[in-house]
Amino acid sequence: MSRIPQDVLDRVLAAHDIVEVVGRSLPLKKTGRAWKACCPFHEEKTPSFTVNPDRQSFKCFGCGKGGNLFGWLMEREGLKFFEAVRALAAEKGIPVPDLGAHDAGPDVSRTQDLRKAVALAQDLFVRTLWGPAGDHARAYLEKRGFPPPASRALGLGLSPEGWDGLLGAARAAGVAPDLLEEAGLVVRREGRDGWYDRFRGRLMFPIADVSGRIVTYGARALREGDEPKYLNGPETAIFKKGRTLYALDRAKDGIRKAGHAILMEGYTDVLMAHLFGFTSAVAGMGTAFTPEQAQLLARHATKVILLYDGDAAGRTAAEKSLDLLLEHGLDLRIAMLPEGRDVDEVLLEEGADRLTEILDAGLDVFDFKVSQLGAVHDLTTERGRAASATKMAEMLLRVKSPMERDLLFSRVADRLGVNETLLRAEAARLTGGRRRGPEAPGGSASPPVASTPPADPRVAQRARDLLLEHERLIAGAIYAPEHLAAIRQALEPADIVDEGLKTLYEVILGLSVQGLVPGPEAVARAVADQPAAAAALAGLDADLPFHDWVPDALRHRQGRRAEEARRQAVLQWLAGPDTSVQDRPPDRRTEQP
Repeated sequence: MSRIPQDVLDRVLAAHDIVEVVGRSLPLKKTGRAWKACCPFHEEKTPSFTVNPDRQSFKCFGCGKGGNLFGWLMEREGLKFFEAVRALAAEKGIPVPDLGAHDAGPDVSRTQDLRKAVALAQDLFVRTLWGPAGDHARAYLEKRGFPPPASRALGLGLSPEGWDGLLGAARAAGVAPDLLEEAGLVVRREGRDGWYDRFRGRLMFPIADVSGRIVTYGARALREGDEPKYLNGPETAIFKKGRTLYALDRAKDGIRKAGHAILMEGYTDVLMAHLFGFTSAVAGMGTAFTPEQAQLLARHATKVILLYDGDAAGRTAAEKSLDLLLEHGLDLRIAMLPEGRDVDEVLLEEGADRLTEILDAGLDVFDFKVSQLGAVHDLTTERGRAASATKMAEMLLRVKSPMERDLLFSRVADRLGVNETLLRAEAARLTGGRRRGPEAPGGSASPPVASTPPADPRVAQRARDLLLEHERLIAGAIYAPEHLAAIRQALEPADIVDEGLKTLYEVILGLSVQGLVPGPEAVARAVADQPAAAAALAGLDADLPFHDWVPDALRHRQGRRAEEARRQAVLQWLAGPDTSVQDRPPDRRTEQP
């Protein structure tokens, strides 16, 4: 896959002012040469987030996030590196070369044309709603709980009656019909020339990408008998159903503040939830949940509450999303609405407190699954428990965290009333017996998927310290490359647990082997098609005093390795058959540092 040329990256960065871009969504205040604000990535009362116009970089001294303008969009909007580059390039009309078939986007100029076509449609739909032809639609919205100020704030609109309302407006504005067709707004007539409007006399709900740019519409019929009742725009070069979450652009800050996302079913449910203060609500696109949507949600949330209808269809819909969300490491709870009730009905008739009660009463994903299995299998019988155990073992294997998965085996076994060892054995059978424990006394193999000891807080803290050390050493390799040779000797890729960080370090070493200096832009270019590594790069601290810190960290690391070598030598000597001179532990008094 090709890379974005450095001169293109330089042009995009030079065309923008990071203060202006960050200031679009953050109230910056000038302090000296820098600009400050409360960090958007963690809760704080005293501003520690700084934008440096001289370096064209941002840095939070509270949570440690920082980087350049590309890093800002990656963190703030949840974009991949090449998506951030393309978004900023499109604003200034800078062409970005094709990145290859898998990740390539449409030509920048064509993308701009499509966005202009959608903007023209949005202007027409909004004007129609608030004009004389919109009386009945406005009355319907108010009846449904959307007063005029809310409808305006949400950008709701009304498509004109007739077959060519949008086509006529586009013709007057000089926008070609084939561009409207490419944007999914009109349909080509079959068997004869011409086009007609796709949306006619419908209430229009704009659907935006994560950056807030409208890409298509969800349209609700207002006339009796007009089918289908709900009509979504087709996929286009700027809209992919499987990569879009409704209202995520509005919910990003709400998710961060609430600490969770609420995944709902319908557009009106989500909008009504936002009006009542549940600003972390999002929805799928009315189709099966996709891995891309799960990944998109995981970029912004660590915990997700699935809120669905309490009937059988709602429970089935909830179950279909669980496996994908589990595989992306999300903490899941499932809350069910009273049967026959929608979110907007609960909010309008019973208030926000009632919806809060429903959300708080949500079940942990595994308790929910066990309750679902209990409705299918008789858990008082051996056969029923065995069948349920197989289903739960399949689900447990989808849990991303090995530690969490291990602890869950005990809990699920207890809930089902089955032996934990047998549940682990069933999981191992489902994976083809790939994971096997050490041989038990007597020659028999111990149960697969061996149990992990309870987590020790000291061990967890040590893991966090090591991760921070690895991040800083890798940052040193990028921002102070004169230390790379020493860092390479002290840090092996195999030492790094975090996959994104490991990949990033391997890229750095690869550039070095090619005789290239792994500076920040060169590394960013090299990881453009590797999201985990690009995200790890964006999170590195570029402002450490590397010239002092790196040598000191390497000395400490070397000391720890020497201590571990001595410990292993002592253990080997104690376990050995004799105490000959060569087997004795080293003498600390004569060992070289």
